[in-house]
Amino acid sequence: MYNALANFVLIDNLEQVFYQLKDTRVVFERKLAQERVGTELKALQKPERWNSVVREKLVEPAGVQALFSQIVDNS
Repeated sequence: MYNALANFVLIDNLEQVFYQLKDTRVVFERKLAQERVGTELKALQKPERWNSVVREKLVEPAGVQALFSQIVDNS
């Protein structure tokens, strides 16, 4: 998830990131990620902004689960 967010921040025209695991396919959506973080993803290119909006929230397992469930398209 961290890598998917970083890719969205750095690549303006990236709309989805797919991870194919052995028995599961996970799809991260740019639109859902942007809604979740509540700011333009490009603004997260500043390290202090990235740290406060993303990195610090992904320290605890509950924060990871909350963000994961909000930006993953499981359809």
